[in-house]
Amino acid sequence: MGACSSTQLTPQQEWVMSKFAECKTITNAVNREAGAGVAGRSLDRDCHADSIRVQPSRACMRDESVSATLYRRQADTGNAAAMAHLGRMHEDGRGG
Repeated sequence: MGACSSTQLTPQQEWVMSKFAECKTITNAVNREAGAGVAGRSLDRDCHADSIRVQPSRACMRDESVSATLYRRQADTGNAAAMAHLGRMHEDGRGG
């Protein structure tokens, strides 16, 4: 058993991991749509396509509507911190 197996994530790290998982799901769906029917592309196009595929993931990580969705999901389970964050976002007019 390695040292990492007993390491506890901080609440911030847990948040980033859950947001990353959500963004990965969203980005994979976008990539499947974009990649449909693209067989036979050139190497230059493949490299360009790969750089474009990174952009939705980065945008998603900064997207407050994704944050609001995650906070809402956690708030629905009774998570007080998520309720507070969601309330702050709404108070500031962010997150939909």
